[in-house]
Amino acid sequence: MGAGNSMKASKRQELIWHMLKARRYDTAAHLAEEFHVSIRTIHSDMKEIMLEHPVDAIRGRYGGGYRVMPGFQEKGEAIGQR
Repeated sequence: MGAGNSMKASKRQELIWHMLKARRYDTAAHLAEEFHVSIRTIHSDMKEIMLEHPVDAIRGRYGGGYRVMPGFQEKGEAIGQR
């Protein structure tokens, strides 16, 4: 993505949310690599995102990740359309 550390946190969080909606699941490590930030930064971003959006933190053997809560769909999105 080439976002780099110069991107404002709010813009990065907005992009992460849109990516998660499309992917439905991703790991902190993968997001950190994509945005060229630390995993710790992604965890901080996700705390903010989770305050406003339906995202679950998933624990896992290899670091877990984040997923959009099952059943979430955008207004106007038909069931089965993704």
